[in-house]
Amino acid sequence: MDDRFPPELLDSVAGNLDAEGQALLSRTSRALYAVCIRRLYHSVKLSTPRQTLRFFKTVANNTACAQAVKRLHTQYWPTSYFVSFSNLVLAGLTHLTALQVLFVEGTPGTFELMSGITFPFLRACSLPPFGPNTMDFLRRHICIRRLQVGFQRHDHRFTDITSIELPQLSSFGGDARLLVPFLAASHIEELLVDWQGTDPESSEIDYCARLAPVNTGHPENLRLTVQIVGGLNAVTPLIHALAIRCPALEGQSSADDTGTFDLQRFVDQTGPAFTKLRSLSWFNITFLGPDLEHTTSSSDAAALSSCLPAVKQLGSMCPALFAFSFQHRTRWLRPWPNVWLPRATDPRQMWDRSELLDLLSSNYGEVLYELELGATGGREGLESVERRDAVVTNKVAALLQFTL
Repeated sequence: MDDRFPPELLDSVAGNLDAEGQALLSRTSRALYAVCIRRLYHSVKLSTPRQTLRFFKTVANNTACAQAVKRLHTQYWPTSYFVSFSNLVLAGLTHLTALQVLFVEGTPGTFELMSGITFPFLRACSLPPFGPNTMDFLRRHICIRRLQVGFQRHDHRFTDITSIELPQLSSFGGDARLLVPFLAASHIEELLVDWQGTDPESSEIDYCARLAPVNTGHPENLRLTVQIVGGLNAVTPLIHALAIRCPALEGQSSADDTGTFDLQRFVDQTGPAFTKLRSLSWFNITFLGPDLEHTTSSSDAAALSSCLPAVKQLGSMCPALFAFSFQHRTRWLRPWPNVWLPRATDPRQMWDRSELLDLLSSNYGEVLYELELGATGGREGLESVERRDAVVTNKVAALLQFTL
């Protein structure tokens, strides 16, 4: 009976069901089986030995299931039982477009089980920390567009890495020591860099030199960067290096491991660099120190108000900036050119309206502009900024861990 319905309708019906519902529906007819299998096996995440073994057995005996798998997120336990047929199964998954291999502590053979396989359609790949088979695997997959290589502290193997050309690579995450050999022939739009493994004996890093191979001749390609831990002392020189190497940068996220932050000092130190980042629209500093509890007290509002001049100064240097975050749960948004508003990223944290009005009253009288727009106009302005902010936030999240 379902053969009379167009495939698009059947696919739409299956798309509105959860995995359990799709599994039940697939048993009703051959046509529905084909539709549901494509959805059930499109993205596979394996996190236990039992799941992994069941998946391997299924795709080993069912070609349709094997061909349906496009994205595979897995961690292997390299037991003798898996080794006996894992390569055969992986060789059948030739339609993979995305692969994420997790590093499991105590299992050095995690990546070796599939490193000899070639996936001709592979475009996104997240690998364990750099190992002896990493380069051979990448040379067989030069069409990769998104690549993340796990971080490994104080690994001396980086000194022997030869260059590799990945001309289609647009998103890269990895140790700073991989920038030179990996990115010389790429046009990077998103860059996630762990600087901690660089020169472990020295706190001074030449960020400009490290970024030199990124988009050689085309620095405008880099739109988003994420820095892994370094503290304010590392954030400031990195911003100056980005202003030189990547003047068209649109979003920047950094981590500060001190747990404290002097906003005015930061703005004063980085002012010359920020004036060159004319396209910067989103900036974030995440603290990795002890969490700070924020309340809705008047002292909290006073602290926010004291930050406002520095936030406005930063906004005047970056005309495209619409979101700036520098506390655990507070984000400043700019719905209109000369008005900045604090927003709580924790939904449990809400400021009293009178406190917000007191804060806005120090906004050089521009609160009147918001009041003239009315409640609807003010709400729409904030929602517009939050939508744009959410887009960049999602990009950061996707870069930090590929969603497969």
